Amino acid sequence: MLRKLPRIIVVVSLLGILFFFPDQNPLPAAVSPLLGIAATGAGQGILPAFGTMIALALAGVCLFRKRFFCRNVCPMGLLQDVLRWGRAGRFGNRFRWFGVALLTSTALAVSVEIFPSFLWTDPLALLNAMVRQPASKSALFGWGVVVLFLVLPAFWCFNLCPLGALQSILFAPKKLVRRFRTKSKQHPGPSRRNVLQGAVALVGLAVWGKFTPAASKTVRPPGAIHEPLFSVLCARCGNCSAICPTELLQPDKKDSLPQAVFDPAWCKIDCISCTKSCPSGALRPLTVEEKKTHKIGLAEVRFEHCLLGIDRECSICVRECPVAAIDLIWSEAEYLSIPTVSNDFCNGCGRCVIACPTQPKAIIVLPRKVP
Repeated sequence: MLRKLPRIIVVVSLLGILFFFPDQNPLPAAVSPLLGIAATGAGQGILPAFGTMIALALAGVCLFRKRFFCRNVCPMGLLQDVLRWGRAGRFGNRFRWFGVALLTSTALAVSVEIFPSFLWTDPLALLNAMVRQPASKSALFGWGVVVLFLVLPAFWCFNLCPLGALQSILFAPKKLVRRFRTKSKQHPGPSRRNVLQGAVALVGLAVWGKFTPAASKTVRPPGAIHEPLFSVLCARCGNCSAICPTELLQPDKKDSLPQAVFDPAWCKIDCISCTKSCPSGALRPLTVEEKKTHKIGLAEVRFEHCLLGIDRECSICVRECPVAAIDLIWSEAEYLSIPTVSNDFCNGCGRCVIACPTQPKAIIVLPRKVP
């Protein structure tokens, strides 16, 4: 029990942050070495985030201590130990190559953007989703893992978890050096069955993700990188949704990716909370000055629903726009002045949408077009 005390202390601290301070410090998912390495290896640079620095430090420790994160930090690992108390784990490491396959698929996805990513299976990302987005598919998968703890103890952690596979790979060089120095008897390599299992898993993942994700039809959070890589890097952890002060960001019902849902919420011009909360690099950190000109979408006027189209006076959208991107311009076709959106100034914040008094809304926000 004393040997598990450090992990218990760390886990209680992480859970305390997660449950009692969800809006102030979305740290738990950010300290995952898997998400930290993904963020720094996806062309996003080393993110200036405290959580990412911790994640990379923990990854460094895993080079010298076998599965250090699993044994001392991971809340899902502790939950597994509690649920299997007094029972031996089954299946051992017979299927460990599937965890390596998930990890390899994720690395390929980050690099070429055509394979499906499994960053959302990271244990801390699952824990975040279970608490912050209980109705999402990621959360349901997380509860499925918990049920698996009861049915097949240790099966997830030793065979499927990509974070566990990452730690095994990080520790592998030291293991080889130790064998060389001690001149111990060399253990046999992986069997043909192991290699075949891994190959089949990789081929299946490649077939599944052979097509590049299509362009999104929804508005993504501020700082979102271009859509194919965004769908690959997003861990579906719920950090950005939890910290959004207007509750603008909600998980998509189809794939649990965060999307902007306007009316009654809108994106405040000076708010950069979500861009600082992302642990995987799917959202690029923005400064307040950058946010003022950053475009998440483009407003579009549907004149058939506008009050001006039925000879009623209205200029609410013009007055409420925080960046003065809407003006009344004379239209020869309609033979009156109609609200017109400037592509150069509109940032897609959605303030005009919630200000519009019509139902259905005469103004909508379309996704930005990324070259």
